[in-house]
Amino acid sequence: TKGTFSASRISATLRGDFDGSIQVCLDEDGEQTVADIAVGPANDWQVFSAPLTLPDGVHPLFLIPNGKGNLDLQTLTLK
Repeated sequence: TKGTFSASRISATLRGDFDGSIQVCLDEDGEQTVADIAVGPANDWQVFSAPLTLPDGVHPLFLIPNGKGNLDLQTLTLK
């Protein structure tokens, strides 16, 4: 159907010395979490992924880092 999209997994291509997780939320307060991507330090671009649970409809996604260090985001993929 036109305009219909569903995803069950989110992947992020990252690098940096960040160690922790990236909380994927429907709100900027982090109260409606739809995925939690565990991330570890990576000198080169590396793909980190997690299961994703999205409700029906169109929603913004907020990425909230929880951990220490810095990271660079190259791509974000929903599948």
